[in-house]
Amino acid sequence: MRIRASMLPAYADCPRRAAARQFRKMIERAGFALRQTLPSIGASVGTATHAVIDDFFKAKLAGSEFDEAKAVDAAMAGLQEEVAPGCVWDDSTPSVEVARQQVRRMAAAYIHGGGTQKIVPLAVELQLEADISDGWQLTGRVDLVAAHPDGGAWLRDYKTGGVVRPHFSQLGGYSLLYRSNPPDGLPNEVSAATIDFIHRTPKTRSQKEPASTEYHVGLCESEAWDVVHRIKQEVSEFQRTGKPNVFPSNFNSMLCTPVYCPAHGTTWCPLSSTLNR
Repeated sequence: MRIRASMLPAYADCPRRAAARQFRKMIERAGFALRQTLPSIGASVGTATHAVIDDFFKAKLAGSEFDEAKAVDAAMAGLQEEVAPGCVWDDSTPSVEVARQQVRRMAAAYIHGGGTQKIVPLAVELQLEADISDGWQLTGRVDLVAAHPDGGAWLRDYKTGGVVRPHFSQLGGYSLLYRSNPPDGLPNEVSAATIDFIHRTPKTRSQKEPASTEYHVGLCESEAWDVVHRIKQEVSEFQRTGKPNVFPSNFNSMLCTPVYCPAHGTTWCPLSSTLNR
């Protein structure tokens, strides 16, 4: 079975919701029906913004000229395709026209920011995986591996949204994966791990400058290991007992709604059906 590094922060928020997303087939085979949920427009805008930034760093890595207009057009096509079947709109992004404007502003704010031009890319969208015993794998895709000024690898992950949130365990998972098997041609050691946050602001407000936050690598790795071991233990207990409550539910989570949670109102999480939201 696989654990994705990107799921670790969500698992800490609500294990049952995270399990419903990551281990859906296992849960359905056990006889539980889960909801289908639509993607949020915030996630779709983030994906499109990521795509433009990826193209920027790929061009920089290759030593070629970056065609920003072409990259934005490709990202817009991807955005249109993703939202066509339906998505969850919100006050910050009430329409596809606003979403397009936000992608342009957010990508430009990051690419043309003062600090971005100094970043030296070593790898873009680096896929990593490692066996972690008992038939489990930890996997992850690092947005950017850059050269750290003091030597070593600098792991960077882009996040978008309205509020800056911590992602300790995700970065820790990336660092553990990287250090367990350093990719050929890249530095062996991880010197730093950073979240580059790009604000998704309503069209009536000025685009905020991106904010970069560096995290303590060792503490992030420790947090990641704790969550990974918890996932393995709780999945094992569920396979033994078949009881959903081995995965705790967080009914106070902001995402505990039928819009965002595939477990909400189902036999996998029956108490959620009693919530008035």
